[in-house]
Amino acid sequence: MSHRSRGCLRCRQRRVKCDQGRPSCQRCVTRSEACVGYRDELDLCFQDQTQTTVQKIALVSDKFNDKAYQVPSRNHRARSRSLDTCRIKASPVRHHAPDPPRLHSGGDVGNLKDEAVSNFLDNYVLYPCHESSSPGFLEHLPGLFKEVNVNGRLALRWAVEAASLADYSCRKNDENSARKALQQYSQSLNALSKSLSKNGKEPDDYDLMTVVTLFIHDENSFGAHSQGMAHILRLRGHKQFHDPRGWGLFRLAHHRLQKERLAKQLSPLPDSGKWLDSLSSDISFVELEKGAFDVTAVCERARSLLSGLKSGAPSWEEMIQLVREMISVDLKISRWRERPEWTFKSLPRSALTGDPGCISRLPARVEVHRDIWMAYEWNYHRTGRIILHQTLLECLLQPSIDLPSAISAHEISNYIDASTSIIHDLADSILSTVPQSLGDIDSTGQCVSLTSDKPGWQAIGAYLLLWPIKIIKSHNSMATETQRHNAELCFERIRERTGMKANLGPLSSI
Repeated sequence: MSHRSRGCLRCRQRRVKCDQGRPSCQRCVTRSEACVGYRDELDLCFQDQTQTTVQKIALVSDKFNDKAYQVPSRNHRARSRSLDTCRIKASPVRHHAPDPPRLHSGGDVGNLKDEAVSNFLDNYVLYPCHESSSPGFLEHLPGLFKEVNVNGRLALRWAVEAASLADYSCRKNDENSARKALQQYSQSLNALSKSLSKNGKEPDDYDLMTVVTLFIHDENSFGAHSQGMAHILRLRGHKQFHDPRGWGLFRLAHHRLQKERLAKQLSPLPDSGKWLDSLSSDISFVELEKGAFDVTAVCERARSLLSGLKSGAPSWEEMIQLVREMISVDLKISRWRERPEWTFKSLPRSALTGDPGCISRLPARVEVHRDIWMAYEWNYHRTGRIILHQTLLECLLQPSIDLPSAISAHEISNYIDASTSIIHDLADSILSTVPQSLGDIDSTGQCVSLTSDKPGWQAIGAYLLLWPIKIIKSHNSMATETQRHNAELCFERIRERTGMKANLGPLSSI
């Protein structure tokens, strides 16, 4: 998403900073001029990103031209991202074509798109297995996609085709589908912008699913669609909580927003607190997101205090008080996980059944969850706690200064030891979910033979592992050397499962 001015029209014409006051900005009031108003918010949220994407691809391609490994021109990021990103080619495209452009004959393109969409839905949609399983991932997408031709929802159709063709190009190393993915992505943004610009229209399920799909496809672009997604949730209001599909889409969209805030060390989304407070705490998703919201908020305060502490502003008493609050937040979100619906099996390798050769390559202990989404929900919670305790340790490991008499060095040492131990335990737990997430074992603890057909959800399992594993293996991780090494090995498998390795080569190892 381009960063367009939110100032009033008069200030934008004058090219001066606007305080965005409502109904009139202060600058216009001071000048005794009529403040003629602001852009429509949705006009700011969804803009054609094709040219920006192409420029980024070109920059990265130029940067790595002289490397021993020659990066194909469609590989456009020097950082690994989610499985649905970094898969489009820096080639000239037509930004506002009224109809989908053709690569070859109509039949060839149609068959290619059908195959790509079918593979995408097979690989990345996770349905609820039964009443006790998780609600799934993208579970409403197939039904909505079937309805797009009937209802003329071209934005969603093109978004799904963009993500599907991008994934196909990554797996098959296919130049034509990579180019087509970029074109469909551009068209989807344009169609979504038109759909949302209709006067008096409340964003519907198709609009929200479109932006969720675009978010997944373009997750490499920081904040590209998160603001638009948040605004759509805001406009849909509380009615979306009372419709099963609307609730499912809210859960999916809000989870992605919350994860982005936590992963990228941003302050919590202000609306999140209001939305979550209005929902029943008996719903598992609500408590999970409330926990992540509390972690994000307290980590933001810690970063602010750290910045001030380095300049001598806050007191150590204030810092220690915040540390104690962080520990309290951690205890609260941990105890909530003791509910029956969050149970799983932790099995020693000797208790697993199946191919002995496969079993011998597994960790000494593995976790078996009801499905891979439940494993991810646990890992999402654990990764948030790791971030919390790493922030806590960053506070406690500041260069020693005179501690107040009420705070002993022994107390500080105990906090450091406890947080370090918790990080190591959490990292071990995340790594123990890798076999099930990558399809080495099933939900019964049965080892899947190397010669047998692997589960179709391996790709989504690898995708869901990506963020937790990157946190463990990161350069500033406080995990052990062995845990970081195991995370690196897991990351290699994620690169293979998602196609990042074939598409990005060495760039995807970052």
